[in-house]
Amino acid sequence: MTEPTTAGGPGGGHETTASVKQILGDLRERAKELDCLYNADELLSRYPASPEDVFGELMQSIPQGWQFPEVCCCRLRLSGNVYQTQGFVETPWIQKTTIRSRGEKVGDLQVVYLSPRPTADEGPFLCEERRLLDTLAERIGYSLVQRELHRMRTGLHSPESEEGSWAVIIQFLRTSDPSLLRRMTQRLLTHLQWQGLARPEDLLDLLPPQDEMMDENRPLPFHKENDLADRAQRSFSLAASILGEKNLLSLLQSWVDEERSRFLLDTLANSEATLERISSALARFRSQGADEERLPGPISTALRVGLVSRFLSDQTEFVRQSAGGVRVSDFYALTERIVAPERSHGRVGGKTAGLFVAWNILRRASEKYPELKDIRVPNAWLVPSDGLLAFLEYNGLGTLHTLKYKSTEEIRQDHPNLIEAFRNSPLPPSIRRGLAMALDDLGPVPLVVRSSSLLEDRPGSSFAGKYRSLFLANQGPREERLEALERAITEIYASVFSPDPIGYRAERGLLDFHEEMSILIQQVVGTRIGRYHMPSFAGVAFSRNELRWSPRIQREDGLLRLVPGLGTRAVDRLADDYPVLLAPRQPQLRVNQTPDELIRYSPRRVDLLDLEANDFCTRPLDEVLRECGNRWPLVHRLVSRVDEDILRPVSPLELDFQDGDYVVTFDGLMTQTDFMRRVSLMLQVLEETLGHPVDLEFAHDGTDLYLLQCRNQSFNADSDPDVIPADLPASQVLFSARRYVSNGRTPELTHVVYVDPEAYRSLNPAAMKEVGRAVGRLNGILPRHKFALLGPGRWGSRGDIRLGVPVTYADINHAAIMIEIARQTGDYVPDLSFGTHFFQDLVEAGIRYLPLYPDDPEVAWQGLFFQRSDNILGELLPSFAYLGEVLRVIDVPRQTDGQVLRILCNAEQELAVGVLCEPGATGLMVRGGRPGQNLDDSEHWKWRMHMAERLAASLDGARMGVRALYVIGDTGNGTAGPDSDVDLLVHFVGTPEQREALLLWLEGWSRALAAMNHLRTGYVCSELLDVHLVDDQALAAGSGVASRIRSVDDPARELEMASRA
Repeated sequence: MTEPTTAGGPGGGHETTASVKQILGDLRERAKELDCLYNADELLSRYPASPEDVFGELMQSIPQGWQFPEVCCCRLRLSGNVYQTQGFVETPWIQKTTIRSRGEKVGDLQVVYLSPRPTADEGPFLCEERRLLDTLAERIGYSLVQRELHRMRTGLHSPESEEGSWAVIIQFLRTSDPSLLRRMTQRLLTHLQWQGLARPEDLLDLLPPQDEMMDENRPLPFHKENDLADRAQRSFSLAASILGEKNLLSLLQSWVDEERSRFLLDTLANSEATLERISSALARFRSQGADEERLPGPISTALRVGLVSRFLSDQTEFVRQSAGGVRVSDFYALTERIVAPERSHGRVGGKTAGLFVAWNILRRASEKYPELKDIRVPNAWLVPSDGLLAFLEYNGLGTLHTLKYKSTEEIRQDHPNLIEAFRNSPLPPSIRRGLAMALDDLGPVPLVVRSSSLLEDRPGSSFAGKYRSLFLANQGPREERLEALERAITEIYASVFSPDPIGYRAERGLLDFHEEMSILIQQVVGTRIGRYHMPSFAGVAFSRNELRWSPRIQREDGLLRLVPGLGTRAVDRLADDYPVLLAPRQPQLRVNQTPDELIRYSPRRVDLLDLEANDFCTRPLDEVLRECGNRWPLVHRLVSRVDEDILRPVSPLELDFQDGDYVVTFDGLMTQTDFMRRVSLMLQVLEETLGHPVDLEFAHDGTDLYLLQCRNQSFNADSDPDVIPADLPASQVLFSARRYVSNGRTPELTHVVYVDPEAYRSLNPAAMKEVGRAVGRLNGILPRHKFALLGPGRWGSRGDIRLGVPVTYADINHAAIMIEIARQTGDYVPDLSFGTHFFQDLVEAGIRYLPLYPDDPEVAWQGLFFQRSDNILGELLPSFAYLGEVLRVIDVPRQTDGQVLRILCNAEQELAVGVLCEPGATGLMVRGGRPGQNLDDSEHWKWRMHMAERLAASLDGARMGVRALYVIGDTGNGTAGPDSDVDLLVHFVGTPEQREALLLWLEGWSRALAAMNHLRTGYVCSELLDVHLVDDQALAAGSGVASRIRSVDDPARELEMASRA
């Protein structure tokens, strides 16, 4: 199956000229070879049948696997026996190979043509036929051992042979497999020793010496093994006398069964074994009817770890997390759908590995949770990760591996040419043949071709959205569909060398890692709706909610982003549309609550595949509903009808998309189906099994829910809220925000990059793109993680660039925080985009996100600071100085006489402020602020203790009936925070009248301290003291809170009073 080639391909390599007709011919030959192997495996596994029947029938089937079966004959010579096809004669046109069993030559296998045929790789034979012949010989040799083991196993079970049958086993193994005899003998002795079944003196001369001291610098003495047969004879005899014949034979039977998996273990342990060889060994393991459940735990674990390491990932953490969630049998189907280059050692990549493990975990969990029973995955094929390396080598493009060391600007300029070169470069012939086979299996249905790199979807480096994923309508003639598939793959290969992933890798210290890219070809989930193909709905789900729009939502409630149609609009950041955001465990707490908000922020467009145009496209949702809404599966669960600004649910019978306004709310999906419960359960099961939060992609075709992807969720580590004093000088506060604030520390900022919303709006699209380029250049110049980005709308979104600055990850990855400004004029609305690939980049890079609404009367906004401060853009980038009215770069210390910008965020208060302060202070030192406003974490308990001491010093205990006063809790042990109470323990011995007076006096102090704490920290509470009164009886008993006075671990601290009762 050679491929004609011509020189002169891209980069000086080769360009295939093979026609589709030849590819079809190659595929037919490959199918014949596979049929031949399957027939051989089936015949050779008939161990009870006679050799004459098995090998005679095998000879008749082998010629069908060769290119010219009508003139092909074969002969097998085996230990003096000959099996051959009728009419076999030796001719000049012969292929032959040696049959080996237990490492010894036992015969040979020959294939001949009876008449001349065209010259190919090996005379008239193809190189693939040579591999087929060698594989047949290997399997014949293996079958000889298995036939002997079968006879031994049946002998173990025959009643007449039980007495002394272990002697037969020794004799058989001594001649056929001494190494197996040695292993079983040693295992038998170890079993007797560890179970305490034999006396030490009985094992003394059967086991190696145990009393030799081990010198860490000197090898152990060598002890030559005594006669193996004699040692085995004595060991088995001893075991039979202890265990009994029947128990011994049962034990040996289980060990013989285990030996059937040894060849697979050996193959997996061999680093030189190719994917083809491993797949063949796995198929052999399957054909033997091996039952993994009957294997000992260590062997089962070793098989699963080996398969995960060789097919999925060799990362230690991934192997540890995943091996327990899969079984050997899970890999059977996987190996049958791999399109590999020759001699492949690649893996399936992060995206495929994550999906494979997650789906198998959910399948098994469905036994406990019936809601998970019908979750499916799409039909798919794979190209392993070294397909990229084979492509580069085939086309002479290996020097591209140095491209990653160039500057971002150079990479960006070269990339369009590189894409074109890749799209015009052919895939290696072995991959092209496999893709044609995959395309025939999938049929003319829409496909998505997805990246699945070795670096992708790992903890802390998801590479979300960095590599291309391309949708193909996959309609038309087969030749055109195959060509489109090949071009999509080469385009994804080209994305490995684009600026974003290279910058992303550099940020994580992965630039020197030799990247490999696997390809996942999935059938697009959905149904045909008129001229379109799309899912009913799709989305992404997260274990952790990083953007909590209600104080009642916890991080563990998770997050959903739902869209109608393809899920691209759920993972992409869009300039002109909105997904529906929900918390799976609290779906009633929606981001938008009023009908007006639900209508305004509902999805307006839908991504789908137009089968007639044979293309991916975006259409207005209302047009699609009018055109084919009545055929849209589950549409009545997705939409609500708008009646005079009121939203109401609909039934299938009353839908009329020609006369009526409808918006997508997903209300019916939430309230009338178990969808939310199923998604919550998926997140829960996967997080518990894998041991980390997860990020899922899914789609629903109207009947079934499909899992499309599972990876580690990137999320911010838990952060304490910043303390925000309530009386900050207004002149020092540049802005504040009261919506969608999350906790998280931002470093001191020395620079601000500000894009003026109004000025940006007036630009033409070309100038807007120049603003994005300038921001990218500033990203490489300004101090890393010391500058803030402020600008209109949705940065880095797909769609209308008038609604947000057009940047990519590589343009912003050195910023400390991104702040999006929404004004009442224009359409600049920040996108609550957690869950998109863009937002995942911010989270992983530690870039904070904050939306600002300057027109909100309850917030601060010093717009003049950003508009009138000196602009140093021209100093930094003279070629972009003409953008100075739109793009402003502010050197904060230069502009404010040495101050820096601090951004304080407190999610509990739903407040964030940008404040100018002194650099390098432990806490917050603001010019013009009151003394003591410089607070670090230790100041909270110190201030509380100081105020408790002042309170005690002014307390007239004799008049109030107080004998002693103590401070306990967080203030007493020095751990109080900005929102902590001050716990006081009062030893009271007075009258009821004194008690009433004391409590009133303490209440006054409590309210005053609460007001003071609010000014210091911004925390609002009505009272700050938590007072506990105890009498003499409670003190003597030492019970309850009174026990703290004599506590050793956390004792109360007594305070000095003005007087005592």
